[in-house]
Amino acid sequence: MAVVEDEDAWCNGLLVEVSASDVLRLDLREKGYIRIRIEREQIQYLGGGLRAGVDDEVWVYAMRSSDISMDYCLIQSYIDLVIAGLIDIGGDAVRLFFESCDCWDEIEDYFDDRGWLWWERFHNENDRASEIDEQIRINYAGLLDRRVDRSLVRKDFLKE
Repeated sequence: MAVVEDEDAWCNGLLVEVSASDVLRLDLREKGYIRIRIEREQIQYLGGGLRAGVDDEVWVYAMRSSDISMDYCLIQSYIDLVIAGLIDIGGDAVRLFFESCDCWDEIEDYFDDRGWLWWERFHNENDRASEIDEQIRINYAGLLDRRVDRSLVRKDFLKE
């Protein structure tokens, strides 16, 4: 689940206002990605919320095409965080997300780390598990069949 630079592709997302210093911190955090500027004519607003101002710059972090690999571990808590945010946006956000990601068929399995408080940011999404799973069933039912039960996964797999 990553953005890849492709002039013919599209994805849905949301705008988050950050300061110049926060952008530099994001650059450090997202060091495995490249920051790409998005031009105004490339943005189509689907609903309410934040809109870019005339002088604002809009960026997206994308994978380098040479780095694309399905060898990385996909975890349930990350999927939960993304889908919970899309549910909160409302409308067709969840459906558009699943339509814009072409990785689903390539995922052999992913880890169910719900209940492990390894990253506080994901904790609140555990309370919405049934709502999130229902959205997965509606939009890409086969994904749930590939979820590996957390009892089969070492708790320290993310630390290595």
